[in-house]
Amino acid sequence: MRAFLALPLDGSARLAAARVQASWRCDWPGDAVGWVVPENFHLTLRFLGDIPETMVDPIALGLEDVVTDFEPIALALDRATAFPREDRPAVLVLTAAVPAALAEIVERLDASLRSLGLGPRDKPFRAHLTLGRVRTRGQVGSQPTRVFSEPETVSWVADRVVLFRSFTDPSGARHVALREAPLRQAAGPGCAV
Repeated sequence: MRAFLALPLDGSARLAAARVQASWRCDWPGDAVGWVVPENFHLTLRFLGDIPETMVDPIALGLEDVVTDFEPIALALDRATAFPREDRPAVLVLTAAVPAALAEIVERLDASLRSLGLGPRDKPFRAHLTLGRVRTRGQVGSQPTRVFSEPETVSWVADRVVLFRSFTDPSGARHVALREAPLRQAAGPGCAV
């Protein structure tokens, strides 16, 4: 089964990302872009590819061990760009600076996955949210630079990491949460006795 680890967006961040996506639709002709449905918005920490179902529990246990040391992380996706390059777009994304805590989570997740026999990541980690995939490379709208103008900031506090299973069928991709691990909640003020 195809699987990945990701930070899901909360409701307000999902709505903000959908507004950015809606504004981009005006700049891309017809069906040049396959748009990600808002229900699938997430920030991928690690794509796992095809894994056997027997790996779900070991991956989930490793995930819990990793995230228990971290408090929720504030994220702000505030730059619009394309991968691999803006002048040759294949994937339309919003990117974020990577806070130190998130970089540490990613590094520890990679180590945990390597200990389970899953190889190293194939690309350096870049915190991004995919909004669309260009179907025909080089086919850009009449105003391609507008697509990459300063977007609305999509911000939220990531409070859990989810192991998702990904399905692809004629209607598009579907993601199902298999396991989730909450980040440690910040300690509140103590009670005076």
